[in-house]
Amino acid sequence: MQLALKSIRRHCRLGLVLIAGLAWSAAAAATQPVDLGNDVVAEIYKRASGDDLWIYRFGPPEQPRPRNRRPAVVFFFGGGWNGGSVRQFEQHARYLAGRGLVTFVADYRVNSRQGTGPDACVADGKSAVRWIRANADRLDIDPDRIAAGGGSAGGHVAAAAGICDGLEDPVDQQSEVSSKPNALLLFNPVYDNGPEGYGHDRVKPWFPAISPAHNITADDPPAVVFLGGKDTLIPVATAERFAADLQAAGSTSELWVYPGQPHGFFNESKSQACFVDTLLRMDAFLVSLGWLEGPADRSAVRGLLKTAPPRPNIVVVVCDDLGYGDVHCLNPDHGKIPTPHADRLAAEGMVFTDAHSGSSVCTPTRYGLLTGRHCWRTRLQRGVVTGFAPCLIAADRPTVAGFLRDQGYRTAIVGKWHLNCQYADPDTGELLQRSRHRLPPVGARIPDGPVSRGFDTFHGFHHARDMRAVLDQDRVIAHDDEINMLPRLTDKAVAEIETLAAGQRPFFLYVPLGSPHTPILPTSEWRGKSGLGDYGDFVMQTDHALGEIMAALARHDAADNTLLIFTSDNGCSKAAGIDRLAARGHRVSGPYRGSKADLWEGGHRVPLIARWPARVPAGSASDQTICLTDLFATVADLLVSNLPPGSAEDSASFLPTLSGWQHRAGRAGVIHQSISGHFGYREGRWKLLLARGSGGWSDPDERQAARQKLPPVQLYDIQADPGERQNLAADKPEKVAELLSRLERDLIRGRSTRGPAAKNDIAKIKLWKSGKPPE
Repeated sequence: MQLALKSIRRHCRLGLVLIAGLAWSAAAAATQPVDLGNDVVAEIYKRASGDDLWIYRFGPPEQPRPRNRRPAVVFFFGGGWNGGSVRQFEQHARYLAGRGLVTFVADYRVNSRQGTGPDACVADGKSAVRWIRANADRLDIDPDRIAAGGGSAGGHVAAAAGICDGLEDPVDQQSEVSSKPNALLLFNPVYDNGPEGYGHDRVKPWFPAISPAHNITADDPPAVVFLGGKDTLIPVATAERFAADLQAAGSTSELWVYPGQPHGFFNESKSQACFVDTLLRMDAFLVSLGWLEGPADRSAVRGLLKTAPPRPNIVVVVCDDLGYGDVHCLNPDHGKIPTPHADRLAAEGMVFTDAHSGSSVCTPTRYGLLTGRHCWRTRLQRGVVTGFAPCLIAADRPTVAGFLRDQGYRTAIVGKWHLNCQYADPDTGELLQRSRHRLPPVGARIPDGPVSRGFDTFHGFHHARDMRAVLDQDRVIAHDDEINMLPRLTDKAVAEIETLAAGQRPFFLYVPLGSPHTPILPTSEWRGKSGLGDYGDFVMQTDHALGEIMAALARHDAADNTLLIFTSDNGCSKAAGIDRLAARGHRVSGPYRGSKADLWEGGHRVPLIARWPARVPAGSASDQTICLTDLFATVADLLVSNLPPGSAEDSASFLPTLSGWQHRAGRAGVIHQSISGHFGYREGRWKLLLARGSGGWSDPDERQAARQKLPPVQLYDIQADPGERQNLAADKPEKVAELLSRLERDLIRGRSTRGPAAKNDIAKIKLWKSGKPPE
């Protein structure tokens, strides 16, 4: 029997059905079909306990008959085997149907409606899977790719269908058709029904046959499980044991635990953020099985939300050449420069202890932060740009600023651009040449600066050697002494917050400071403050700029609704006097080797602190490896929006980590690059360097290392050897080959994240800068 929902009510029989011996209310007895919309088809998949049981089908978007049959998913609602509604997983079913699957939500017998026990729930779940498989030809479904999912008791129904033998309904038609699903999507499932588990008293007559945790065997389907860390029905230890047992039996099992979350956390009514995140991880699981292709459709998820997702303000402060060890809270034993504002930000937010810039030098990092793409995919293969040249960001390349502006944000930049721009004579339009101008002249027009790359407003300068030229919007407006630039940027950032906070729209403020990069020029009120010379004083003044931004946000009641990120573009420069500072007890890179320009950790491991009181746990820390290229994907994830086409090829969201949840893997590893273009690759505890020495400025550099006849490849166990002193390349050639293969793949594919292959801007990227070693 098949009915479009608009005609269900006038065609189906809704009379009362009385069955002797069942203690249930006649008024609630007959299960009426639920109106889920004209696009949903309802059919009766079985009749039991005198009642019709309905299954509701959500088809993929209209398209030609598929060449290959589609996977299918059926969801079962929760409710303690006592009640519940098929609407619980309507959003999940609609989302997966939009991704191309055939999806169902199925009713089943429960105590409050039919007076039945848990055994009937399981029998109906199996009947639903059998019905789908039996109708696979008619519905263009692959009978070998049918998943069962559900929450709480519905998760038990799904898990029991996949794991527990028996408990079949003897009156099922086509009983020769298997009722076992091929995958499980389980949301806080009550799947351990032993004496210490859930609902044991109610399942005793059928225990242990009815308990999935007690029936795991080698033929069980792969499973993904989502669980709240404070679920009082399913302890985390139970879920961990279930996952371990399933893996030991030879099946795939993923377990995602959400700290602090209660039972039912995955429902949008409990937590929109958790609902979205579990939906995206479910998508990723199905991609891993080969049932789905391509990235998750975040925009489709947003369209299914009952309330709009939050749109916080976003402020990103990027220091210039601030070392990891220059922030006191990151280097308490060997950091001698006070940074009270960064330290307070860390106490109020989350510290990332394994964050990396996209390069160990300025321009490439800034390109990566704004585009979500590594700069070495462009014409710039090494070094930095110097201005008086076309913008490195192509005019049609999406930027995080442009993306946010399209999302309704106002966008502003205050600070250092350093991505090239041209200067034109304001009268003739003739492009000016560096050979004729030591500085961009006052009045010159900028045709391809920040306001042409997604920003509404811009005030700042291009790079350190042109710092005296003050830029505003698309003009050079003044020449000023370099010592005035940091105070200027501080004041302008505060003023920008005042203007932006007064509006009705959310804002994105990007503050790439020019300090503590050279020229190292602390103003008179800061000179001598640190007791460590000009560099220490300049770091303190830079920290003060952060403090002024924090104060401005608080003053305008914007702090609670702002994601504030504080970081650096690379490690500390040798110009700071690293050896002199070390002699006085201050280690600019903390426990790490190297500094700016290097492939060693000190070149690109940077401080990164994030605060968003509405989402980020205060006083928290994460050792997840992330990269500044990840900002773009994180912002899109935050807004539950798809990335623009042709964008962010090297960007993986760290939003789950910000929330204190397990990281969603968006790529295998992180690619590093030194000032000279030498490559490195980091995955987990292992770090591969395609260089003999530092690849940068620290000793031994590449020439020194060649003279010393050092090996052309370095491999370090960063967890055991954070100082990168024990090169394991010769001892672990298989690990070198594995990481090298992944690095080569990411270079060639035009992207390091999941998704379709993209194109680099140049035909060939030189992998081995110091020469490829002999085979």
